[in-house]
Amino acid sequence: MRAESRQVGSQPEMKFPSLRRSASASSASVAICLFPGRVDVASVQIRTDSLPQVLALESYERGSNDLEALKRLGARYKALSGPCSSLLASGDYQLLQMEIPGTGSDKPLRERLSEKLGEQLEQPLTNFTYDAIRIPTEAFSPGRAQSAYVVVAGNAVIAPRVQLFHHAKLKLTTIDIPELAQRNIAALSETKDRALAFLSFDQNDGLLTFTCNGELYMARRVEVGLKQLLTDDLDRRSNFFDRIGLEVQRSMDNFDRQYGFLPIARLLLGPQPGAQPLQGYLRDYLSIDVDVLDLCEVLDISLIPELKDSARQAQCLITLGAALRRDASPGEGALPEARAA
Repeated sequence: MRAESRQVGSQPEMKFPSLRRSASASSASVAICLFPGRVDVASVQIRTDSLPQVLALESYERGSNDLEALKRLGARYKALSGPCSSLLASGDYQLLQMEIPGTGSDKPLRERLSEKLGEQLEQPLTNFTYDAIRIPTEAFSPGRAQSAYVVVAGNAVIAPRVQLFHHAKLKLTTIDIPELAQRNIAALSETKDRALAFLSFDQNDGLLTFTCNGELYMARRVEVGLKQLLTDDLDRRSNFFDRIGLEVQRSMDNFDRQYGFLPIARLLLGPQPGAQPLQGYLRDYLSIDVDVLDLCEVLDISLIPELKDSARQAQCLITLGAALRRDASPGEGALPEARAA
């Protein structure tokens, strides 16, 4: 979701255009992401003739005052005077898959989905900010009913985030979600016209996405995080491996039922310390190629040598994905103006 700010009285008026990606490369982009206990800042230059280059990457203690933390960042980095993006936490939004009604309609995607979406929400649609992104299947399965992912967040979640960046004098232009940030990372390792299953972990849980040609087709949460995977208790770790294997297998079966025309090339594990035991387990369990992502192979990290460390890669993976987001063009799926009250 992109946010464009205009001053209305004492508060910024926000507009959130489409989640679609632009086909053209953008200049260096900045992501500022708030996590429990820390704030991550990443700047990435997307280049047409070489790997994307990480220009800056730092993490800071979040403290008890988010506004003061962001003000300190703004004072430290001149680059933050330009546009930046941020991420919602996984519990702050819903990601719904919906069939697109009105085949052949000229109405914008958002309008075509609004009535159907309103029927699924317990509160009036006016209490939410939402955006939609198509699941592109036309090229692989002509005539198939078209679907979209709809990201829905309460205005009570969006407005404080917009206000926070506004008062910190940071130009928040995009509010994104982890699934799409991970899509951006996955796009660097895909095989054309074949699906990539990508499983990453943060401290608390895992995120499994299925992408193809830079587009998101499916996403699932896995209730196992790095804290569990790094335990020294071998029996507990074995149980966690079993849970992960079962969830990945179920998700792959579900993906095959929905998108059987997209063969899965491999499973890619996100960077993590000591990934080899899980890699070997899943390779045997799933009977599929399983690789571990090394960001050094898909990003130019020459300016950020700390990214050679797999633990640092795991910590900042989603922030880097947010910074890899190409500018989306306004148009289909554009949201109406919503005041940050």
